[in-house]
Amino acid sequence: MRSYPDDSTEAVARVVSLAMLVDGGLDPAETALVARSGMIEQLGLSPDGFDRVVQDFCHDLLQCSAHWSAGRLSLSPEVVEQLLGEIHQPAQRVRLLRTMLEIVAADGRVTQAEAALLSHAMRRWGDDLEH
Repeated sequence: MRSYPDDSTEAVARVVSLAMLVDGGLDPAETALVARSGMIEQLGLSPDGFDRVVQDFCHDLLQCSAHWSAGRLSLSPEVVEQLLGEIHQPAQRVRLLRTMLEIVAADGRVTQAEAALLSHAMRRWGDDLEH
């Protein structure tokens, strides 16, 4: 798995990608939310730049994941920890968690994988969420 500089635009975009992909695929409601919400521009990326981060993340998942479940990649807690660990700024963590919640809720249901990701992020970033 490639790494990005801590708190970089790409690191943040990859966590957004993680929220979109954690349940095994890109849901049309989630991608539509990201496209219309201005999230990409708020990250400082062009749509093409965001697409590149998503594509790179998918490539990394295929190269690095050894966990397959029912035909879907399953992320190890260590990979999730690495990705969340690249975000340090408290305000960025709060914004990113809000974004992740919006993405997960976009299709009207929360999968077990989505709930696990949100729970992991809240535990990892918990101290910053109280401010």
